[in-house]
Amino acid sequence: GVGPVSIKGPKAAEYLQSLCINSFARFPVGSMKHAVMCNDEGLITAHGIIERVAEDHFLSFAGGPPGATARPVAGLDVEIEVRSWYLFQIAGPASKSVLEKVTGTSLDDLQFLRFRPVSVAGKSCEIARVGMTGSLAYELHGPMSESAEVYDAVYQAGREFGIQRLGWGTYLVNHI
Repeated sequence: GVGPVSIKGPKAAEYLQSLCINSFARFPVGSMKHAVMCNDEGLITAHGIIERVAEDHFLSFAGGPPGATARPVAGLDVEIEVRSWYLFQIAGPASKSVLEKVTGTSLDDLQFLRFRPVSVAGKSCEIARVGMTGSLAYELHGPMSESAEVYDAVYQAGREFGIQRLGWGTYLVNHI
């Protein structure tokens, strides 16, 4: 997979706000937002999670705004770069136990739509608390070059908890 899209610069928030129907007024650094784009008829054209990494830096995951083919808009000082990162979602009642085991850290502090750094198999990555329907779910993000080691470590840690590999098709409908 390819992603996320990095949107960075003094006008990054303004750029994203021009694409999305939901407000960015209350969007603190370290948090995530489900962002939605609509066409002129009000039909959803894209949606996905956007992280606010810094005041002027955002990451957009899973095909969300502005999309992998995005280009800067004239007059807005914004840098857009598509990164090669993995996105693994670990969801279900045992997901917290699996991830606490593999990261060696408590996740009690990680609130819904927040993220922070962790280490898995000696690799630095990011963990995000998701679960759009109130279910327990997390995502791990990091460089694609380290994906195999992280994936294998999570799968091995989850075996005692009954982890199952469900694939991308499940990810796309998980929130509904």
